[in-house]
Amino acid sequence: CCVDVTPPEDKKGFVAKWTGDNWEYIENHIGKTVYSKVTKESMEISEFGSIPDGYTAAKPESDLCEWDGKAWVIPPEKLTALFPDIPVLSEENCNIPFKQRQTWQTYWLIDPLDGTQQFINRTDQFSVLITLVQHNKPILGVIHFPILNITYYAMKGFGAFKQSNKEITRLQPRKIDLTKPLKIAVGATTSQEKVRSILTKNLLCKFTVVGSSSLKSGLVAEGTVDCYIRLGKTGEWDTAGSEILLAEINGGIFDPHFQPLTYNQRESLINPNFVMVSDNTQNWASVFQFN
Repeated sequence: CCVDVTPPEDKKGFVAKWTGDNWEYIENHIGKTVYSKVTKESMEISEFGSIPDGYTAAKPESDLCEWDGKAWVIPPEKLTALFPDIPVLSEENCNIPFKQRQTWQTYWLIDPLDGTQQFINRTDQFSVLITLVQHNKPILGVIHFPILNITYYAMKGFGAFKQSNKEITRLQPRKIDLTKPLKIAVGATTSQEKVRSILTKNLLCKFTVVGSSSLKSGLVAEGTVDCYIRLGKTGEWDTAGSEILLAEINGGIFDPHFQPLTYNQRESLINPNFVMVSDNTQNWASVFQFN
């Protein structure tokens, strides 16, 4: 009696092994560099199998990072240690009374893991957001995607930049031609009809679907899309970094009344619906019709 032991088709990231009865796929990370979740020390994998316990393929971007069980994050206490006189506000630490917050002239606004659902779904579209806010205006912002190895950053008066691997590109202001189809970023295909409902009738548009909110803001800043429309709940930490990024290229963010978003000026830290645009000189009231 003969047994067909022909190896199965290749499967990316795995190697096939014959067990004596059938073929099994075993993870193949040979040659990949992984990092200790405790010491951050690197190690190259030399055997087939899953990544060893206590290690991750995600590279820590700085000595400030700590593994929180999901990703490398910069704990608020790390920023506090570096800048003891500057308070920190984050999604995980947002219950600070407004009476106390409103006295702050300068503070850090961070989200150590933006795009939790993208992380859970094992996509590469999650990020770390760090913004310095002064007198209720973002003045410095960093949006970092550890898996994509992409960082957007900007500082008031110094411009906006994109770093991809080791290549740094300065982002430039640009003019949008509203006589051409408007390129719109949305979070899901199902959002398109809802977005169409607030557009001027017969406006030509083209949708780009991207899961991550901060990645959509980066696409606006670099000119891949003209605008990003968000009709749903977000926090001030979700938009602050994008605020300074877009401001440095003459873009901006506005609410359904075409007014700018506010930072630390209300009891609530939840944003209204908003639109991010790469060209703030256009008459956007002629494009969007909010009810």
